[in-house]
Amino acid sequence: NEELTRLYRASGSLISGASLNLQELAQKIVGVVQEEFGQANCSLLVVQKDSNELVRLAAAGPYADQVKYQNLALDGPGLVPRAIRTNKVVNAGDVHSDPDYVQGWDAAQSELVIPLKVGDDVIGVIDVQSSEPSTFSPDDEHLMTIFAERAALVLEHSRLNTKTEVRMQQLV
Repeated sequence: NEELTRLYRASGSLISGASLNLQELAQKIVGVVQEEFGQANCSLLVVQKDSNELVRLAAAGPYADQVKYQNLALDGPGLVPRAIRTNKVVNAGDVHSDPDYVQGWDAAQSELVIPLKVGDDVIGVIDVQSSEPSTFSPDDEHLMTIFAERAALVLEHSRLNTKTEVRMQQLV
């Protein structure tokens, strides 16, 4: 029941932020993940259309200032690009033993990367790190995946609204 309550609160926060622009919405999603799932670091990265670049829209936690302006390459090393390329959740209980891990935060011990999917397309990821080893249980993974599905739809809705507004302004 507690897990469902957390998911309900987290999803409700998404709905209340649906009218925000993409950057504000990404920051809200990262804040909700930190508040409801209680981990040290969280980032939201999106796939840049017609590019090989992954753009970090929001970051929170002890590493936020370090990584705020760091973007990643889709074909580069790291757990984030791997999750996008494979379209699968990456749950690394010991990041230092994972060959794809790229050191970004000295205290990182475990990491959970959840793809943000719209249909069959991965539009980005929610990346969560912890200073504790093997932090993310299968239940955490399941709840975060459900939350990420909702977050992806809200992000896509915001992107389409912005695109529509720009087109309407061009017509005026």
